[in-house]
Amino acid sequence: MLLQEELNIFRAILDDRALNLSNRIKSLQRMMQETPKQIEFFKDEKKGEQTELFDQKEKIKKELEKLKEELENVKEARQALKGIHDKPFVWDIDFAEIFSGEKNGFDIVIGNPPYVRQEKIAPPLVPKEKVTNEMKRTYKDKLESSIKAHFERRLPKKLDKKSDLYIYFYFHGLTLLNSKGTFCFITSNSWLDVGYGKDLQQFLLENVHIKAIYDNSAKRSFTQADINTIIVVFSAPLKQRGEGLSNYAKFVLFKKPFEDVLTSQNLIEIENVKDTLNTDSYRVISVPQKKLFEEGWEYPEDITENHKKAFKFNIGKYTGNKWGGKYLRAPDIFFTILEKAKRYRFFEYNGKIVIVEDITEMVEE
Repeated sequence: MLLQEELNIFRAILDDRALNLSNRIKSLQRMMQETPKQIEFFKDEKKGEQTELFDQKEKIKKELEKLKEELENVKEARQALKGIHDKPFVWDIDFAEIFSGEKNGFDIVIGNPPYVRQEKIAPPLVPKEKVTNEMKRTYKDKLESSIKAHFERRLPKKLDKKSDLYIYFYFHGLTLLNSKGTFCFITSNSWLDVGYGKDLQQFLLENVHIKAIYDNSAKRSFTQADINTIIVVFSAPLKQRGEGLSNYAKFVLFKKPFEDVLTSQNLIEIENVKDTLNTDSYRVISVPQKKLFEEGWEYPEDITENHKKAFKFNIGKYTGNKWGGKYLRAPDIFFTILEKAKRYRFFEYNGKIVIVEDITEMVEE
């Protein structure tokens, strides 16, 4: 009985959408009929008036094409709802007790999304042999639209179309959490270093607390999978964009198999690390999310240092950062060199760079 009521709701929604689309199409068709008369009226008048009307006509034609296509899709969807087994899955309805009231989302989301490369992303219900490039483009556009419905003001205008499918799962998974929820995914590590990972990196830095990103140099999580994986733990999206920049992100590299090092004592030690900790079992590097953001931010070539300080992140764009290469896979010697480099200061004097070594030491009585 309940399933039948849900099915009736979906039918009513689709019927209402079809009616609105039909009315809009009729309205635009009437406008199309009027436009030639207006163009004829301005035939001997200003050229600008005619050009504007021609442009308007083209815009109406394009909108009509889109609306007609959408109407056909709505009709097909309505026709497909024949019985209760055809009911679509909608989180807010199927988990009404989770998404209503004060709870408003899951306490934790754990996932291992499918590994599908960008060129193979396609509508999942269409047989492979029938999938066209146009279908792929349309499906990707729908994935992006569904994400922007939740995070439009927090995302770039266009998500990188080279993103693998799991990138979209990150965004969708975060929408399912309540305000105090925790997000945990195991995915490919490629987004840490490749170009298409920049959109996800920027979103995470600004909008969540990156609690930890775990890697393992001793043993793969999935020995039969031909990919390298990481485990991530994030907070739920914060209320305001930019709140995440005050947090410290932890990059944790385990040097032994997970089953040998994942103890409560080790996890507590890792959680309490404020800077860097290197042991025989693991290495932890804690980095301010603001620093990660600055490392990935690119300013125009002609901008001065003073302008950078004045305008901060209002000029330029986030182009990505090599998190995996810098903070997870880099050998220990890399961080030893960086630590030693802190002893040196660089100054400009009479047009030359002067290097000064700090040799002072604290002496206890």
